[in-house]
Amino acid sequence: MLVPDKILSPVRKNDIYSFPDFMERLIMQKHRLIFLILILRVFTQCDSLCPLGLSAKHLSIGHLPSVPENTTAKSCMSIQEARITFERYTNEDVIWSRPKCLLCGNFVGASPAEQPNLFPDRSATYFVFNIHWEGNLTLTGRYPNARYFSFTIANQLGSGQIGNGNYIRGDQIIPDPGSFNPFLYSNGRNVTDRNYTLQIVLGDPQSQDDLPPNTLYTGVLSNEKRVHLSIRTYLADIPFDGTGNVMLDGPGPSGGLPEVALNIPGGETITGPILLKILDARKEGDPNGYELGHWLTNIENSNDNINAPCLPIPVAQVFWNTDYSVTGAFDAEHPEERVRNHPPNNDGGFGSNPDTKYMLMPFSFGFGDVLVVRGKMPTHPTTRRGDVLLPEDPQVQYFSVSTGASAPSGEGWNTYCDEQIPVGEDGNYTIVVSWPWRRPSTATLENGIVWLDPKSGEGHYIGARLWVGLLYFRFQNPSPNWKNSPNNIPIPTMEIPIPQDPFIMGPYYPRGEYMSTTDFETEFKNNRVITASPTA
Repeated sequence: MLVPDKILSPVRKNDIYSFPDFMERLIMQKHRLIFLILILRVFTQCDSLCPLGLSAKHLSIGHLPSVPENTTAKSCMSIQEARITFERYTNEDVIWSRPKCLLCGNFVGASPAEQPNLFPDRSATYFVFNIHWEGNLTLTGRYPNARYFSFTIANQLGSGQIGNGNYIRGDQIIPDPGSFNPFLYSNGRNVTDRNYTLQIVLGDPQSQDDLPPNTLYTGVLSNEKRVHLSIRTYLADIPFDGTGNVMLDGPGPSGGLPEVALNIPGGETITGPILLKILDARKEGDPNGYELGHWLTNIENSNDNINAPCLPIPVAQVFWNTDYSVTGAFDAEHPEERVRNHPPNNDGGFGSNPDTKYMLMPFSFGFGDVLVVRGKMPTHPTTRRGDVLLPEDPQVQYFSVSTGASAPSGEGWNTYCDEQIPVGEDGNYTIVVSWPWRRPSTATLENGIVWLDPKSGEGHYIGARLWVGLLYFRFQNPSPNWKNSPNNIPIPTMEIPIPQDPFIMGPYYPRGEYMSTTDFETEFKNNRVITASPTA
């Protein structure tokens, strides 16, 4: 296999190198870089070195990062927050798995359940239970101090894959008597009494038009089929752990996760560690969302096995289902064939949240040194620093952009959330993705530009391409009043096979282009970005 010169480090001068030689050079550079970072770490004790590609397990745990006055979030989830959450919730006596988050899988001793293999967001903490039972469950808990949270029962898509299912979001959960829901804009987010009770019921409701409050149906009628339920908590307030319920310096996990009770027909209620056995709780983690052999075959059968499924002009498209959005991406230049051979639907996949619209932008440095993405920031709340009031109708509840690996891996590399992303006077953001040695000198937050590291490209498996990666966007709980919402994008059909994403989203559509490092630096000097904070 041959690798184009443009994706190699500039330490070599020839036009083309063999892949083994390229790997040897890259590994040598990586070791030198890690050695240098470790030495710098000893002298500086600075957590800001993490974006250079060193995983969290190599870093010691220092003090919480400070957040400057009159700014929004400095980080979406710090290494310290992830570490405390990881160590606090061993969950040996409860049916919940250990925490899954983008950083948790990097810590020594991480279990399979903590591996971030389904394109996670660095702001998020996920807790899952995987059980089967007879009867109904009652969950009692506290609304978290966080931007977003929800409960989702995933649909089983076959071969262990999970996708969109039934869900209930924080603002849809009615509080217990005497308590208040902090996710309603009419209430303050700092309410003290914030308890709720949720019912999990086997089967489907008798009517979709008259659902009982605070009730989530499994969609599974037989108690022999397993149920996969997850709690998603995004962007916990500082200084809470990943659950958004327990302070980082708190005494322990008590109150962090909902308590679970099994209601047996006949009136008996069972709680406590015995539920692990009764419910046959499994904590082995979720399978990867795509088969590796299938992915490698798609590349081999493509017209461009250096870059496929990436295109010379990077394109962002809504994630519909795995067949259309992942396998079908290799036919992106033939829209009718793509729809015919890989029909799109709303099944989702990779443990997707049905309350979120995801957009995927595969990229390859075989087309250029730097990927540049621009778009208009949707309005959103600001909560990271404990803001008390929510806006009445923001366009999204949460927005983020992440770099990640290919489908067989599903690893996430890094995330910038809405509060971290500066915008210009026109409300637009600029995101740059490049290897560290190709990073434009002007691609800094001080200049109003987000830089994201592609890190290990397609992931950690034999055959992974280091120069190919994925940029994925989250538009969480888009407002029905937002006309440019990705929720308004129609599913491609044989009648209209061309994706309508850019036409519906207009200025909010993430538009990408490849540039050289020099060209980006020149453009910046001629058209300087002026930063401002987006508001709802």
